[in-house]
Amino acid sequence: IEREPNVGQYYNSKGSILARIGRFEESFKAFEQAIAIEPNNALFLETLGFAYVDLGNKLNDDAAYYDAKEYAKAKVEIDKAYQNALPYFEKAYELEPDNYDYKRSLRSLYYRLGMNDKELIRDLVESTAGPVNQALKDAGITADKLHKVLLVGGSTRVPAVQELVKRITGKEPDRKSVV
Repeated sequence: IEREPNVGQYYNSKGSILARIGRFEESFKAFEQAIAIEPNNALFLETLGFAYVDLGNKLNDDAAYYDAKEYAKAKVEIDKAYQNALPYFEKAYELEPDNYDYKRSLRSLYYRLGMNDKELIRDLVESTAGPVNQALKDAGITADKLHKVLLVGGSTRVPAVQELVKRITGKEPDRKSVV
C-alpha cells in the first residue's frame, strides 16, 4: 500500500492509526485524502465519522472533571465533533442502506445529537413507552396520581424521550432533582 500513494486504503489506514493515538487533526486530513481518492467508499466515510465520534468521546471524558461552567463550554466542542461526524455516517448509509453497521452507527449518532425527528430512531424513542407504562402498572397507579416524574439514565437526556414521557404521564419531567 505504501508504494502506491494513490490507494485510498493507505490514507484510511493512516487516519485510523493517527486517530487511535489521539492525533485527530492529522487523522482527519489522512481520511480526507482517502475519500478524495475514493469518494463513494462507505467504509472510509464511516471510519472518518468514527474518528470524529472518538474525538467527541475524548472531549466528553476530559470534561467529566470540569465544573458546570467549564463543562458548558466544552459541551459546544463535544457536540461539534459529533455534528462533524454526521455527514460521513449519512453518506455511508446512503451508499449501503442494507448495511446494519452503518444504520446502527447513524442511528446512534442521531440519538446522541437528540435528532428526534429522524425516522431511524423513532422506534427506539417509542420503545420507551413500554417501560413507563409497565412502571405505572407495577406501582398500581395511573399517571394522574403521580406527584413527580424523575428521569434517570443516559437516554432520558434525549428530548424526544422526555417528550414521550411527558405525553404519557401528563407531567413535565423533573431535571433538577438528583438521586
